[in-house]
Amino acid sequence: MVTSGRLNVNSVGRHKPKNISLISYNANGLIGSTIELGKCALEYKADIIMVLETHLKPHFQNSCKISNFILLRTDRQDAPKGGTAIFYNRALYCCPIDIPPLTNIEATACRLSMSGHSILILVSVHLPPKKELLRSDLERDGGSLREPGSLNFNIVTPITPTYYPNNIKLKPDILDINLIKEVALKLSSIEPLQCLNSDHRPVLMRTVVEDSSRTVPAKSDRRELPRDVIELIRDKNAALRRAGKYPTCENRARARALQRKVKARMKEVRNDTWIDLMSEISPSHKAY
Repeated sequence: MVTSGRLNVNSVGRHKPKNISLISYNANGLIGSTIELGKCALEYKADIIMVLETHLKPHFQNSCKISNFILLRTDRQDAPKGGTAIFYNRALYCCPIDIPPLTNIEATACRLSMSGHSILILVSVHLPPKKELLRSDLERDGGSLREPGSLNFNIVTPITPTYYPNNIKLKPDILDINLIKEVALKLSSIEPLQCLNSDHRPVLMRTVVEDSSRTVPAKSDRRELPRDVIELIRDKNAALRRAGKYPTCENRARARALQRKVKARMKEVRNDTWIDLMSEISPSHKAY
């Protein structure tokens, strides 16, 4: 969800972009996707990443960091799964918005200061299956996300499916949508990306490309993935593209199998990285 508004609190950062590149993604569990999501953000020069179904809980305090991004999150407290999050590039003038308790939807929100445009209000919203979208949830924001009495949004979606059920007998569908209101930026493109490991494809949305002073770091302090993992991810993404273009049962089954292999291998990589990190730590004190 993207709307315009006013920035009434101090923002952090230093850059006001003329245009934005935004990825929205139903992760179906963020911890296993963070490393590849970071590489996806770097490849597509994303300014903002909006995530649904993070499955994060309060005790996961230091989980899911992406280099050069700040994480805002809203965890589901009273039930498993759920949760929303927003990553924003740390070079941006951006700040979080406090959202009051909601009934059926989950949401994380922030304000982004733009150059040549009013402040953008960005909201990552998840409506769980079998729950109704309540007008009271939209009105409960007390004007922070909307103007009183007005709930008119433009609905923007890709033209190709964003959801591929794990059950290959079920048809793909478009379930990941964007709601836009009072935004003067011209939409350049919106498309699903054939990558990552969820049954939902990440959706890339860009405004018209103009000159921008934002620079994308050539490299980060993150360690490179092993070569076999890079090759496996490349094969998986190719299989996802093929399944997206030709969604036969065979193609979708192969793509899903490769997604499971990547997820398992990435878990091994995270464990190995942690072991290496612990072995490199030198004690700074003596125990008595």
